Amino acid sequence: MFKRSVHGILATLIFLTMTATSPSVTYSVQIAEAEVYEYQRQVKPGGDWWGIFPDGKGGYTLQPTRVSAVPDLASEDDPTKAPRKISVPGGKHGTFVFRGLMAAAAGPLKTVKLKEYPAPLVPGETFALRWDGDSPETRMCLRVAGRPVVTQDGKHTWRKTQDYELWLERGSGLGATRQLLFKNTEVYQDEEASLRWAGDLDRDGQLDLIYALGGHYTETRLALFLSSAAKPGELVGLVARWDGSCGC
Repeated sequence: MFKRSVHGILATLIFLTMTATSPSVTYSVQIAEAEVYEYQRQVKPGGDWWGIFPDGKGGYTLQPTRVSAVPDLASEDDPTKAPRKISVPGGKHGTFVFRGLMAAAAGPLKTVKLKEYPAPLVPGETFALRWDGDSPETRMCLRVAGRPVVTQDGKHTWRKTQDYELWLERGSGLGATRQLLFKNTEVYQDEEASLRWAGDLDRDGQLDLIYALGGHYTETRLALFLSSAAKPGELVGLVARWDGSCGC
């Protein structure tokens, strides 16, 4: 386990810019996940947050909410060092919250159904991001590239991917648009990136993504990609990141 953690720390993880600027909007956004801990003081508690809540019908709705971050004194007596649990009224694990997005508006969200998403994708696999109203020309898909490697260490078998890359693509052939979301020099099997939510969060009619960028199994590294923050030649722009933990 220690060996795998060291590899995860030493891997070169390259992200797109965390603050993106579109021709009309400059973003300064925070994101977090309910019922998850943070060791770094990233979340500013308060009532100026929005939550992506399941609607009980397989979809999601966007609602204003309040976020609290309470130190877990059971694991650390010093509240300045204790991990803080992110809590949202009515929120469960998997409820995502964010603040600072000016386009936020309460109501149902157009979303991609991820029931059949093969999490995580492995090299050579693709996943079509289907939603109502798309077409083969406008449909996006996720694709993973890299070199699978299997190593043996005594009784243990380690499966990993060298030169891991996650791509977002729209269309096909010469007219396709392809964007590298991120890459990692080395990723172990249970540390690959995983899509957590996809839909139209900024209400511009285009796809937005919330991704867990991978890492040790105790870690949560969320990234929010918005279509309205995309630069010329891009499909989405990275506007927020948050590093959480299971608290262990």
